[in-house]
Amino acid sequence: MLGYTFPELSKPEKHARRQALDHYASIAQWSPVLVLLGFQVYHILCWIARKRRVSDQELSRPSSPYVKAVEANSGAIVRKTRAVWKRARWWAGEEVVEGWGWGTTGEWVVEGVWGLWLSILCVRGTGHDYLHLTKRFGIIPSSQLPLHYLLAFKSPFSPLQILTLRSHESLNSAHQILGRIITFFFSLHVVFYVNFFIQNNRLLSRLQRPFIICGLLGMLSFAIVGTTALSKLRKWNYRVFYVTHVTLATTVLPLLFFHVHHIRVFIWETLAIYILHTLLRMLNRRRYAGDVAMIPNTNLLRIEIPLAHSSAPRPLKWKAGQHVYVSLPHDVNSSGLPRSKSDITAQLFATLKTNPFTIASLPSTDSSLLLVARVMDGNTKALAALARSSSEIPVVIEGPYGAITPFSELQEYETILLVALGVGATFVVPIWRQLLALENKEQEGVRRERKRQIKFVWAVRNLAETEWAFPREERSQGDGDQDEDVMDIYVTRGTSSTRSGEDPEIEADGEGIELVEREGLLREAMGGDEDEEKKFQGFHVHKGRPNFRNVVDNVFDKSSGRVAVLVCGPQKAANDLRKFVGIHVKSGREVYWHSEAFGL
Repeated sequence: MLGYTFPELSKPEKHARRQALDHYASIAQWSPVLVLLGFQVYHILCWIARKRRVSDQELSRPSSPYVKAVEANSGAIVRKTRAVWKRARWWAGEEVVEGWGWGTTGEWVVEGVWGLWLSILCVRGTGHDYLHLTKRFGIIPSSQLPLHYLLAFKSPFSPLQILTLRSHESLNSAHQILGRIITFFFSLHVVFYVNFFIQNNRLLSRLQRPFIICGLLGMLSFAIVGTTALSKLRKWNYRVFYVTHVTLATTVLPLLFFHVHHIRVFIWETLAIYILHTLLRMLNRRRYAGDVAMIPNTNLLRIEIPLAHSSAPRPLKWKAGQHVYVSLPHDVNSSGLPRSKSDITAQLFATLKTNPFTIASLPSTDSSLLLVARVMDGNTKALAALARSSSEIPVVIEGPYGAITPFSELQEYETILLVALGVGATFVVPIWRQLLALENKEQEGVRRERKRQIKFVWAVRNLAETEWAFPREERSQGDGDQDEDVMDIYVTRGTSSTRSGEDPEIEADGEGIELVEREGLLREAMGGDEDEEKKFQGFHVHKGRPNFRNVVDNVFDKSSGRVAVLVCGPQKAANDLRKFVGIHVKSGREVYWHSEAFGL
């Protein structure tokens, strides 16, 4: 193979080979430190840029023509550099193949660069020794296992989240990239060894060795995890993905541990990270009594947990844009009845029945935790069944997670466009409410002058799906005369009809009287069958689907400053919106883009 041979090595030569293997594995493991240093440099440059922008706004320009010329030249260089950087970031965020779920250009670049670097470490210094090359393709990916598991760290105490100022969700793409690289390298390791055994007529005898079987099972585990983690399969059945991922990520460590002893140092490091992660997740779980109900005329499940009367041992800090994981307690079955303590298997399996829910309220303001999700198969279906039989059930909440960057980044922009489709509003509405609260904040008895223009577009199937979004005290505050910070609601199917396939048992009941009255008013505001736009208590209500091209163009036409765009909804809709925003980015506009697209 490419000039490689099977030389017979003496003991000193084998020892030298072992030292080379360990040396290059050590380089591979510590290489990410340089990446983290790059993040620190980037954060420092961003901090300097913010300081410079503030200084330019607060200080008057110098009167000296020479100083003005020098600053103009330096400013031009900075502006050009920023423009190139902004366009590069936008290019990196574009899909490689639209609609195929193959990731972004930036992800492919990172995967290619890191894969190339690890490939160099696998090949360099191997000479013509085939076994040396084969072993490199085993030990190099093994050295990446601690980093791979660290990138999956959900806890905010993750050192990577602290150093990069990124949430678990934003680091998850790096976790997936590294997982593919590790799987590919392990595959080559297996292929090279199988070829070696075939060439030496030892394949059958070797396949009977326990340590060989452990290695093959470990490789198979990585392949299954990678397959079930594909976007389409995750959307098809999240439960299969989650259970498979958790189970195999646990069992693969002992398999690799008993495969060969040379990689055990990496396995011990990975195991320590795994145990710490598990403990932190357990400590981040709380049991609550939740009010569970179906939102009338929809297939939306609502869970409301009053925090003021919670029995949680310590208060939790909740932020807009965060999410939690919800499951039934291990001692409660899917019918809401106590589970037998002897049913250990069922208790263990219950811990795997968890679903992510976005926090749809502002707990610090509302004194309650509101969770809303569309009912699908699995955990949400079980919770919906319980909602019809009982108004209050115990639930286990793990979290909160996420939202390190979105809100803090949004505050730096003069114009903000928020777009939500369906239950994507569970992510956007709390951010919208928090932005309005910030803008309406009174300082020293005088209302602060507004500097931001906030536009919120929300497309729903029917008006009933908006009921959860407005706390009762805020519903009566609309005066119908606001020109700023208006929410545009697009009703795509009508005000009272449910979508095809929804549960016919979901009907308006006594708890939905207020909603029905509100729907009637909104329907009246829409003018029956008229197509023109109507306005009601600060909300614009439209029939049909939003024209995102017009929405984006109007926002950019009315703003001469920097624009932030945040969208949450199906991936295809987010991609369409990104195209229209991209037209303005390519024309030189400074845009912050954040997509919280559906897809686990």
